[in-house]
Amino acid sequence: MFNLNEQEESFELKKDNIIHLINEEEVFNAYGIPFTHNSFKNPIREEAKASCCFYRNKSDELYLIDYSGWFNGNCFDFVMFMERKTFKEALLLIYKNFVQGKNIPITVYNENTNREREFLEYNKTEIIAVPKEFKKATLSFWSKQGITESTLNKYKVRPVERADVNGKIVYRDIFTFKCYLYYFAKVDGLHRVKLYFPGSSNKFLTNSKEIEGLRQLRKTDSMELVITKSLKDVMLLWEFGIASIAPPSERFKFSEELINKLKERGWVIYSLYDFDFTGVKGMQELKKSFGIEPILLQKRRAFVKIAKDLTDHYKLLKSPYLESLKTKNLTIKQLVLSLRDLLDESNSNTKAHQKSAVKQK
Repeated sequence: MFNLNEQEESFELKKDNIIHLINEEEVFNAYGIPFTHNSFKNPIREEAKASCCFYRNKSDELYLIDYSGWFNGNCFDFVMFMERKTFKEALLLIYKNFVQGKNIPITVYNENTNREREFLEYNKTEIIAVPKEFKKATLSFWSKQGITESTLNKYKVRPVERADVNGKIVYRDIFTFKCYLYYFAKVDGLHRVKLYFPGSSNKFLTNSKEIEGLRQLRKTDSMELVITKSLKDVMLLWEFGIASIAPPSERFKFSEELINKLKERGWVIYSLYDFDFTGVKGMQELKKSFGIEPILLQKRRAFVKIAKDLTDHYKLLKSPYLESLKTKNLTIKQLVLSLRDLLDESNSNTKAHQKSAVKQK
């Protein structure tokens, strides 16, 4: 066991602990391999055609594969490979370079940590973001996902004029990409926020571990409460009149105290995560721990490639009929069934659908 400092003596330096604290894409990028969803040429050496790609394995770990045989492995393997380090040396190097300087509360992921809290520990990262008013272009990004300006106001979402993290520039409105601010609250003297960069490989920067949407819940909301995966989905569900919350990640461990408080309010609770390894595992844990019924958005795993989450479904299936469902006071199960039917109808001739149908036979 490595004692990293006096305050974290119980933290064991091992892969399962470290991987929750880092951005795997950031590790690869630091060694000259920027993340992309497409095949690419290895920037470390000259080559005529693309030979590399990223993928996630069954444990949701990011892997780099080079079909020339140059390298194949996760970010820990890559640091060992590039630095000529042993596995333990690579762990320590990753900790120093990607955790230690970011004030990340590593005890959050210690298996012996007391988790009976509504919020995880906050870090001391200072994010200063200057919001601005929505205009046609920035509203269009959200309206395509079924989210209106009134809902954006309810959940304190704004476009960003500029943003600094610990005094360093991370965004200016003159950049080619957009940034949106999720504002939560002021805690321990710092504004707790999340910066969202749609279309970027590093989509989020945050100094908060807050359960998103929790502060907006009211006793007069719907009798159902959905635990979903993102604030975008929380906002879209609200458009359909369904109350929901989103944890910091699908690996988040809810406290029994919080779940009991939510049940005491009279809510029937469901979970709706992505149909992938991490999402399904997260829903299974919620069912095992608290009896929370999971709901799968897709009928078939192959459909995830077509539409992964609620907002993906809305963008793909947007129609007057889908928009009309917002006024129908649907339950979450009725809404999901409607989306499934629309996805079947919209994609009955797609390759993914045909392959899935053949497998079912």
